[in-house]
Amino acid sequence: MHEAHWRLTRPAFECDSDGTFYFPSRSHEGALLKLRYVVDHHKGVGVLVGGHGSGKTYLIQRLIHELGHETHHFARIVFPALSAEDLLRDIAVRLGAEGESSPEGEGMDGLLRAIERRLRQLGAGGRVPVIVIDEAQVLGPEQLQMLQLLLNLNDGSGARMSLVLAGHVELLAHVRRIGGLESRVAAHCALSPLSANETAEYVRHRLHVAGRHSCPFREDALETIFELSGGAPRRINQICDLALLIGFADTQRELSRVDITAAAAELAGK
Repeated sequence: MHEAHWRLTRPAFECDSDGTFYFPSRSHEGALLKLRYVVDHHKGVGVLVGGHGSGKTYLIQRLIHELGHETHHFARIVFPALSAEDLLRDIAVRLGAEGESSPEGEGMDGLLRAIERRLRQLGAGGRVPVIVIDEAQVLGPEQLQMLQLLLNLNDGSGARMSLVLAGHVELLAHVRRIGGLESRVAAHCALSPLSANETAEYVRHRLHVAGRHSCPFREDALETIFELSGGAPRRINQICDLALLIGFADTQRELSRVDITAAAAELAGK
């Protein structure tokens, strides 16, 4: 609605599913490189943690986009609050394991055998299986022990896979309690908030990708965005998007500290 006013070809601060707006902050780029290392070298498990709005899900989307569906088969679980058997069945279905469309299934042993066959099939076809579990901090000991069993298929069976667990910071403690799973973690990745400089560059980057080659946010506005967002990408997006809308409604051509403060206050319901 307000894109034409700000000379944008697309919304600058909305989520995209293909990683087009990816900004390589030091923290995010380091995490992405570690996760690629885990998958590219069949290292077992990568654990990604971060606070609310830190960009975990977006980084996973970027990872999937970079790796590509032609050479990798992704089984992505976004609602993992299931029993261990149901979680394993969900993984089997998403991997395309044979005979797992029935809700009754075959029990844990049958599911593991079906997944092993499918992993071998994918490997023979030149595709790398990658299991990704979002919100993994909700997994309990039973589910994590099941994942440990699943990873045992990597040991001498000819079936290869990588596992990426993404969640809030408490996920690290949950994984440590399962020694067999913790021993398979090849990379721990923690996302940090953007710095003040990175926040300014992040805002300019998204505007540039959206078609705007100058920044309508004044320097004091960029400083305020950092102060009020804490460097969390999701919060930055929310503040900037609303500020652009308010600026459009007021027919402004640039935005100041006052405009950012007003947008943040409105988001907070003040």
